[in-house]
Amino acid sequence: MSRSTRKTIDVADLRNYVNSMLKDSNNEPESAAGRAALATLLERVLMNTGNYRGFAYLPPLNEGFTNADDTRRKYL
Repeated sequence: MSRSTRKTIDVADLRNYVNSMLKDSNNEPESAAGRAALATLLERVLMNTGNYRGFAYLPPLNEGFTNADDTRRKYL
């Protein structure tokens, strides 16, 4: 019988990675759906691990994108 090895990741690294994807993904409608899914997943991980500190919407002019929908977030 094989023994299962638990794998873990650093939550801060995951948060930073998702933040960069929420900021830098392209402006296609499919990307907004992908950003929403990433945000939902990250919120669940942050809440379940006691690391949720809220988020801020990214300002479009300072971040270089033109479609400032509600998926343009940075988790704190």
